[in-house]
Amino acid sequence: MAADGISGAGSTSEQRFNELTGAVRAERAELGDSVLDGHYVEVKKASSTTINQVRAVKYLPLVVHRPADDEAGTGEQWWVVPAHEVVMLVHAKAGRGQHTENAYESATLSTNRLLPEHVVADPEQLRTRVLDAIAASDAQSATKQAMQQVHAAASALAKQSHRDVAAALRADGVLDDIG
Repeated sequence: MAADGISGAGSTSEQRFNELTGAVRAERAELGDSVLDGHYVEVKKASSTTINQVRAVKYLPLVVHRPADDEAGTGEQWWVVPAHEVVMLVHAKAGRGQHTENAYESATLSTNRLLPEHVVADPEQLRTRVLDAIAASDAQSATKQAMQQVHAAASALAKQSHRDVAAALRADGVLDDIG
């Protein structure tokens, strides 16, 4: 397992979530971080109030973990946000995303904006709360379908952009036929 850092910042949180819920690590990170009863879950570590690289386009429940901080005297904290509410939070930000033009692909959220009902006071309730969040989001069929369309459009744009840029690079003699 990767150490905490830029590319593995949430690995200890993911590991802790899996231990508490019986979830397993997802086989491919682009699908989610963990798999709970056949459902992908996104797990984010918040070392402050900031939640980085929230991908609403995946339409997954978001589990946020803030580890205990002995210096600050705070205990471990957990939040569970259903996928459709992640979409609402990102939508309310309106505008550019984190490192991308499309906020639904990657956004920064704050634990301060999460609702009290997202707080999980007892970590033993994480499993139930995540499964409830999945069921609640699955019932939001129009939002789920919209995010599937956003994802498909983003994927299509990425592929088309790659072809267009490759053609331009070839036209300028910068890229040969191998690239």
